[in-house]
Amino acid sequence: MTRTIPMEKPVFEEVNGFEVVFEPPTVDEYLHFRKIGGLGVKDRASVQSSLDQSVFSVQVRHNGRCVGFCRLLGDGGLWYFMVDGVVLPEYQADGIGKFVVSMPNWYFYENAPAGAFLFGVTHVPGFTLKCGFTLLPQEYQSSYAWVPPFDTDGPRPENPVKQDLPDIGFSLVQDLPDEQSYHELREKCGLVKKDQPATGESFSNTLRSVCIFDEGELIGMARILGDSGLWYYMVDIMAHPNYDRNSLIEAMTHNLTSWFFDVAPPGGYMIAYTDHDVDLSKTGLIPLPEREVPLFTFQKDPADLGSML
Repeated sequence: MTRTIPMEKPVFEEVNGFEVVFEPPTVDEYLHFRKIGGLGVKDRASVQSSLDQSVFSVQVRHNGRCVGFCRLLGDGGLWYFMVDGVVLPEYQADGIGKFVVSMPNWYFYENAPAGAFLFGVTHVPGFTLKCGFTLLPQEYQSSYAWVPPFDTDGPRPENPVKQDLPDIGFSLVQDLPDEQSYHELREKCGLVKKDQPATGESFSNTLRSVCIFDEGELIGMARILGDSGLWYYMVDIMAHPNYDRNSLIEAMTHNLTSWFFDVAPPGGYMIAYTDHDVDLSKTGLIPLPEREVPLFTFQKDPADLGSML
């Protein structure tokens, strides 16, 4: 594979009791980090599921204690998501943060196929830029939306998107398209080509997918990836340009968000990248908070961001 954006492997000196371990932290360690960070306590079973689904994990331990870690989730093919880049406060001046956040990026460059995409969100964009990531231009940041996590201690909230949308005039099918139709639709939508051999593995790790057909032709699709625990990502949100894209995308995101509310465990939440012109008010998705800044890495020179997804 030819990589257009090379990245040297990050290095952390393992001295004075420090050790680099390429595996996720334990559930207790994970929950400890959330507690000291002022974040809500996640359901233990959900945390274990999430940790088990890690595509790549790195942590730094000091005298046997986990003091910082970061992970990659994804489908092992086309989509990767960086999560949990955290360091204990008393170790934040030791270079651990830059190391653990840079390592997933390096792993992505070394292993992801052409056209693959790695994204995440950050509260500290200046720091993240030093770790090999790129911030999305402002005009694209409005395309990110999410469903915030609901309280882990309270009852599950009522699904707010149960109401039906107006008939779009086409059948919406809960299934994946065939791979050829997927790539053809991406081309018609002006999106970057994905690595075809990796599509099968990517599809096999889909949690839920919806398609819209017009007389057998695929004219819209969207799907959800994730760890079935804490993190869900809505990707491949596409609608044929010769149709009412807003209506198609609204119907698909509505369906997937409703499913998320029905099945996601307490503390789980979902991020989506959708068309910024689409009205999200009926889909259950809301804009990301201003403090959440989207970032990405692309396994190809991203000369045209408008077509990268």
